[in-house]
Amino acid sequence: MGAHEAHRDRRLCAVVDGSNGFDFGDASSCVCFDGAVPDGTEVTLTPYDDCARVAGNELYVYADDGDDIVEAVGDYIYLDGGWGDDTLAASGGYNYVVGQGGVDTCFNGGEGGCTCEIKDCGDEDEPLAAVAP
Repeated sequence: MGAHEAHRDRRLCAVVDGSNGFDFGDASSCVCFDGAVPDGTEVTLTPYDDCARVAGNELYVYADDGDDIVEAVGDYIYLDGGWGDDTLAASGGYNYVVGQGGVDTCFNGGEGGCTCEIKDCGDEDEPLAAVAP
C-alpha cells in the first residue's frame, strides 16, 4: 500500500492548529488545518492527502503532493495544489489557483482578476484549461 493510499481516510489525519508555525511539510502523515493565518504567511502542507481551510490575505498556500482538499478565503492568495488529484477552491479577490500534475478540480469564486488554472506539468508545462470566475 502506497503512502497516499494509507492516508485516503482523512479522519486519520493529524489535526494541526499552526501553533508551531504553518510549515507542515515534515509531518509523517497527512494533516488537517482549519483557521486564520497572519497576512503574508506561507502555508505548506504535506506530501500526503491533506485537508485545509485557510483564511487570510496575501497568502501563499502550497498543498504539496497528495490528493488534497484545500479552500482558501481572502484576497491576493496564491493556491498551488502540487502533484496529486486535488480539489482546490478560493474565494475573495485577486486570487490565483493552480493545479499541477494529476486530475485536479479548481474553483475560484473571487472578484476581479481571479484565475483558476489546471496544468499538465509534463515536459512542456502547458495549461490544459483555464477557468475564470
